[in-house]
Amino acid sequence: MIDVLIVEDDPMVAMLNKEFCERMEGLKVIGQAESTADAWSIIDQQEPDLILLDIYLPGQTGLEFAESLKKKGIFIPILFISAADDIESVQQAVYFGATDYLIKPFTFERFQASLKKIIKFDQALSKGKVTNQKTLDQYFCNEQIIQTEMDSNKLSNRSSIEFPKGISKITMKKVVKQILITKEWFTTENIATEIGISRISTKKYIQYLVDLQILDEEMDYNTVGRPAIIYQINENSAVEIEQFVYK
Repeated sequence: MIDVLIVEDDPMVAMLNKEFCERMEGLKVIGQAESTADAWSIIDQQEPDLILLDIYLPGQTGLEFAESLKKKGIFIPILFISAADDIESVQQAVYFGATDYLIKPFTFERFQASLKKIIKFDQALSKGKVTNQKTLDQYFCNEQIIQTEMDSNKLSNRSSIEFPKGISKITMKKVVKQILITKEWFTTENIATEIGISRISTKKYIQYLVDLQILDEEMDYNTVGRPAIIYQINENSAVEIEQFVYK
């Protein structure tokens, strides 16, 4: 869940921003401020994960506020939402850490596109201390660049995959095909039962896919007895996993 602070002196725009946030999953508005002074008070009590920031504010401007955050070493992602359409304002906003810049008036679709990218980036980085280029591309590159690279990798990988010792190409195909059929969260036992090989052998193939970050794993505490490890295809690897079927 991303905690959002809205800094906007126009009550109608602030209400619209809040409504847009509430229409999206993964966002929670923790505060609304009509000035940067009010925003500082909220930040002192509860640091947000994202700030929706206007530029034209009473007293300190949004750009000055963003500069102050940077100087204090407070690195909170900022989505600028402003009527300011001059190049200088946009350049300063980017310099002070803008994740995006929306010019008023804007549509919910444009707002949603910006926030989806921020949510996806937050989810990707919350999984561990390290990341990879594919994960970062989801945030920094546009979808066309990502899809082009994925398609290119898919074609090249079909002929370049080298399985480690103990991983059979034929068995891997069976495992992956069943995973693609299953689609939702599954256990090692689910896959082993369907393809007719031992749970221990199946676990080896599933763990290999986890190590490649093609599968996500979580603990399921809703099972009877001991918690079970469940798996699902990583949403960024839906295309990549298919290469194991065609290899």
